[in-house]
Amino acid sequence: MFKNQQSVEAEKQGTLFKESRRSLPPAERVGMLQEKLYCKAKQERSYKFYILYDKMFTPYMLQEAYRRVKSNGGTPGIDGQNFRNIEEYGL
Repeated sequence: MFKNQQSVEAEKQGTLFKESRRSLPPAERVGMLQEKLYCKAKQERSYKFYILYDKMFTPYMLQEAYRRVKSNGGTPGIDGQNFRNIEEYGL
């Protein structure tokens, strides 16, 4: 019975941790992901990160990428869209 109580408590803590992560600003969430990837790469130098492109399409990642590119004065890409056009169309 004690083990069951521990697993319930651990499950509650995991849920609370996930909820608190969702409430973080995008910059902090991106930083957390970057730190995790960095640590994994340092711990296992031969590890290959095969599937990271799915991370690029999460809303917080796109918001932070847009903010960073806009803050450093990014230029239009191959499609010729600038920030004004993107903001008129809608983020």
